[in-house]
Amino acid sequence: MILTIFLYYFFVAESFSLEPFRNAVRVFRDWKVIQVDAEGGLTLCDAYNNEDAVFDLIEKISQFKL
Repeated sequence: MILTIFLYYFFVAESFSLEPFRNAVRVFRDWKVIQVDAEGGLTLCDAYNNEDAVFDLIEKISQFKL
């Protein structure tokens, strides 16, 4: 559920093309926000597995959105 909120916020206003998604996955992996399991599935890291942490991250990133 939290991952759904997270992904919805970042991609609902954008056209959903593959390259921005790949870039976001790369950045969020580097920031240790998400992890990719052995089967290629995305999960949130423990530090972001609650709504407050996700909304704090959304607020931080939204400063850069136009």
